[in-house]
Amino acid sequence: MDVLDSELVAITERIDNLSRLTGASIVSEIEANISSKLPFPNIDCLIQRTSKPNCTDFISAINGTVSVILPFLSDGIANIADQSFPEQIPFINLDAQDIRGVLVGLVMNTEPVSELRETLNSKLTEITRQLQNTILDLTDKANLAVQTALSKVENDANEALAQATAPLKDIPMSSASLDGYAVIAGDELERAHIGAEWTMKPSGEGESGNTFGAALDIVSWAANNKAAGCGGPESESNLDLTISALNIPANISESELTLEKVYLGFTLAGISPIGLHGGLRANGEIKFTEFQIYDPAFAAGLGLKEVYLGAKAGAVFSEIQAEVAFLAGKTCNQDVLLDLDPEVAQFIPIPETGFTGAYVRGAASIPVYSNGCPLTIGVSADMGAWLLVGSPTSIGGLVGGGAYGKVACVGSLRGQIKALGQINTDGDMTFVGEGFGVAGVGLCEPVSWTSVSRSRGDSWCATGDARFVAGYVNGWSVFNLAVSAVH
Repeated sequence: MDVLDSELVAITERIDNLSRLTGASIVSEIEANISSKLPFPNIDCLIQRTSKPNCTDFISAINGTVSVILPFLSDGIANIADQSFPEQIPFINLDAQDIRGVLVGLVMNTEPVSELRETLNSKLTEITRQLQNTILDLTDKANLAVQTALSKVENDANEALAQATAPLKDIPMSSASLDGYAVIAGDELERAHIGAEWTMKPSGEGESGNTFGAALDIVSWAANNKAAGCGGPESESNLDLTISALNIPANISESELTLEKVYLGFTLAGISPIGLHGGLRANGEIKFTEFQIYDPAFAAGLGLKEVYLGAKAGAVFSEIQAEVAFLAGKTCNQDVLLDLDPEVAQFIPIPETGFTGAYVRGAASIPVYSNGCPLTIGVSADMGAWLLVGSPTSIGGLVGGGAYGKVACVGSLRGQIKALGQINTDGDMTFVGEGFGVAGVGLCEPVSWTSVSRSRGDSWCATGDARFVAGYVNGWSVFNLAVSAVH
């Protein structure tokens, strides 16, 4: 009892002592004994506070230890998982699509599923075979029905087809061709051509068949230089669209005429027509009772930029032969004038920007003495005049003369001289002279030799020719001197 009493007295004294301490004294008492009671010898306070700002408190010590231990434990657990889980779980490294494929493969390779697949395949194969046989049987019956129906109308159809194609078989054509081309610069069409040509069978042995042609031509004004003469750069995209027929025979009674070219065209600005042009050029003769006309040509145009009318032809009245060519109006390039009179370039310095004004030229051959085949002597004359409006404006004319003859029915001669003069508003003057001589042997027609090219085209005559061109253009010059034979 005495010991117990003494212990109780000691406890009571401690309680009394603690009851006399303040809160700060209690915390200090605990901190004085904490390092000896816990396995953290560096802890010297319960919590950092103003009176002890740099002490090591209990919370900081625990947190530091845990922050070191947890990463170590995490890495260890992850290594164990990486080494052990793939062995225990085979699909752990596969994605959802791969896992689905593996599971489907496992299921499909099971014995019940394999047996089901084999059964379905065998049944479906038999169904497919029977279905194919049924389709083939239906097809055979349908073919038989169609053949039976067609056999009833086949003869009638063959007769109708033969009647429809008979006109084509009767066309005496020996050959045909089709060609074309296009020229494109950047994104602009400059030229396009589509041409067809066909040759008919000859009407008799030893004769050649006639060849015909047709064409569609599209040319931009930038390509044919019309933009420079009419309208400038804004007109470069204008198009001349021309449809033409070639080498069409037009024999009437005793007349033998071939329409070398018949054409009709339009000028388009975008999709809007701004002009119409057309014409023809023929080769041959149109015979009348008292005279005949040969090699006629005609051209006309009407539009916003071009307005012109021109023609040329030759005529024979008894022993007198005459030729005339004229053009009046405005064209945007030289093509129309050169087509009507190819020799005009020898007389007129035509500007590249086109023709504006009027031009006329004529020639005539008149017999002076005619005694038939033994001896024929004649003279020829040329005359012409033109007015070209522009900058500068030019006016000019030409005169010429010549003589021709036929001797002893087999020998023929012709000589001819032409002279022209031109002056413009700038005071420039041009003078040019041209001469040619032609000699022929055979059944010649010297009255028709109005040019060297026409003498060379005399069918039953062998010819030789000599020609010269001389003139004054800022000084005298000989432009051409040539001799040629036999034609």
